[in-house]
Amino acid sequence: MTDREMTVEEQLLHADCHKFSRLHVLTAAESMMLPALFRKGASVTEETLSAFTNKALQINELGEYVANMARKLADTEDGKKLYADFLQEGAA
Repeated sequence: MTDREMTVEEQLLHADCHKFSRLHVLTAAESMMLPALFRKGASVTEETLSAFTNKALQINELGEYVANMARKLADTEDGKKLYADFLQEGAA
């Protein structure tokens, strides 16, 4: 597997993040926060990653909470730097 290939789990997470971002109208910077938020949520609730992401997609209150956290994180200095670094990598 090369550096750019994704595992099946990563592909599913990517698809769920895309669905979630469209559902909650997140910006690209906000969407970048989702994988970490979903992993943290799964860890805290002791659920599988796919189970937690499915709940966030199906339960409005949980989805809104995760979306708001993504917005808040993207708006921090660290979030802005992470997104700027990502854009720079893409330009290179």
